[in-house]
Amino acid sequence: MSLKIKRIRALERSFAIYESAGGIITIGTKPEKTGDAAEKKETVKIGNIEGKWLEWKSAVYPNRIDGQPDLTKKPSGFVTKHAVVWDSNSIEYMLYYKDRPIPLEEAILIAESFIRGQK
Repeated sequence: MSLKIKRIRALERSFAIYESAGGIITIGTKPEKTGDAAEKKETVKIGNIEGKWLEWKSAVYPNRIDGQPDLTKKPSGFVTKHAVVWDSNSIEYMLYYKDRPIPLEEAILIAESFIRGQK
């Protein structure tokens, strides 16, 4: 998977979003509570780095005319989401797919490839 920088946002903490084919890696300063809302957490190895495999439920909202979710409406359902999270030098990385589930094995392979590309 080839990830290219899509946008950089400046919020309470600066981070970048790399996106390609629905795969997203967010990068930012390590927040205190990442994964706190996750229903399931599992420790995983990403190369020689310890990470977390997270699972949580996410609401699905009807879309507005512009295609964006209409958060003023009642959710039409819930979907299970997954992400792999790791940190290096006080920088947090989170990999997930926005449009489909990502299997753990695939997430680890993409994360390892991303880490190798950073050297």
